[in-house]
Amino acid sequence: WIQAEDNALVHVQRGQVTARLTFGRTLAQGALAPDGTMWIPDKEQSVVYRVDPATARVLGSFPAGPGAFLALRAYRSMWVTSYAGADVWRFRP
Repeated sequence: WIQAEDNALVHVQRGQVTARLTFGRTLAQGALAPDGTMWIPDKEQSVVYRVDPATARVLGSFPAGPGAFLALRAYRSMWVTSYAGADVWRFRP
């Protein structure tokens, strides 16, 4: 999965686009969560979207602090940082 535009992800296999998802406004740097979903922050909307990579569907979203920018998996948790501040949010999926 690759971020293709501000609000689009594409799935590429062997040089071919096999799926495309359009959602949110300004998607940022996502990560794979322990449950196999992708967590994709949206810095403009200050939320994180949960995406099922197997079905290419958005499962929902939740608030993640102002300017949610980067998701990271570490220490059995998911961490989300802010774009223009020093905020770090910890979530336990």
